[in-house]
Amino acid sequence: MKRIARIQIQRFDVLLDEPYTVAYGTFDREFGYLVTVTDTDGNVGVGLGTPCDEAYDSPQLALDGFSGMTFEEPPMCDSPIAFYNERLRDIKSPAVRCGFDIAMWDLAGKQQGTPTYNLFARGAYRVKPNSVTVCIKPTLQATAHEAREIIRKYPHLSLMKIKLSGEGDVERCQAIRDVVPSGLGYILDANQAYTDPDHGFRVMKQIREILGEIVVIEQPTPREDIEALARITKLVNFSKVYADESCVGEADVQTIVDRSAAHGVNIKLQKAGGITPALAMLALVEKHNLTAMLGCMMELPMAVAAAAHISVVHDSVVVTDLDSDLALFSVGKTALGFSEGARTIQDISGLGCAVEEPLAAEAEKRGWLARESVLDISF
Repeated sequence: MKRIARIQIQRFDVLLDEPYTVAYGTFDREFGYLVTVTDTDGNVGVGLGTPCDEAYDSPQLALDGFSGMTFEEPPMCDSPIAFYNERLRDIKSPAVRCGFDIAMWDLAGKQQGTPTYNLFARGAYRVKPNSVTVCIKPTLQATAHEAREIIRKYPHLSLMKIKLSGEGDVERCQAIRDVVPSGLGYILDANQAYTDPDHGFRVMKQIREILGEIVVIEQPTPREDIEALARITKLVNFSKVYADESCVGEADVQTIVDRSAAHGVNIKLQKAGGITPALAMLALVEKHNLTAMLGCMMELPMAVAAAAHISVVHDSVVVTDLDSDLALFSVGKTALGFSEGARTIQDISGLGCAVEEPLAAEAEKRGWLARESVLDISF
């Protein structure tokens, strides 16, 4: 039986290249809790937990969860699922569960000398189209500039995501379409901006006439209004409507199914509480013939990589929205690539990500990164 020899938790504060604006707020930095787990053979697993939504988590709830962890004996680390069920399932903060669960799956891959996606035993490795996001900008000129920059950086891009706000969305999409090449597919992410589903449908229809192919319309209505989500899903016949904020865990997937409220769901590990519950959500998605996308919050590469590993071996995942790491400076190595419009994964044991101390120290020196130890336990 393998056991854990050391657990380290650090708070990471990372400055973004530029502020990130969505319908409900503006953010200038990403912060999360870096979880490092070392087993008795010296294998190291790394994960990240980021409290991302006050509706079900908070920085204080996560801090209390991490700093309050106690272990009477060295925990076993033979199975990430067993560790989750025995140690994590009842913890309130999804960020705490997620940080540890990602670290345990990374550790398991390294223990077995294989990329973590092979442990899911689902199917052949197959990459999915990945979107890059145009955020909400103060002017149409700034919106067009960001869209042009995305195409300049990623000329192979096949899928662009556009953040909507509920106001000026048609004009925003027209400004983008005027400066990007033909042939792109689009994800429209309203972040709950449309309280009236009939009005939301009319706007989406106008946008479709401008953009052409709309692959997904993401969470157009308020999270708690499942009836409104079901209404717009019934109206839309030119795209798939996905639940995001309305779908946090397994019970929410079942509600979506029971109410015929969406064509699919956006699964985010920080909402779900890690890889283990995300796999359970995908099992429900597949059982009921829905589809899914794998998304992310503002997260460091080890969390983005965890979602990518799930996506490449699950056929029910049809697109990914894994781009937050692209906006961050590097503080370590990553097995994640981005080519031909998709996130790719190198053949490296585990998730393939690690913090490298010289890069992290240089980032601290430049004021790009702040770190603080929260917990350090050796057994």
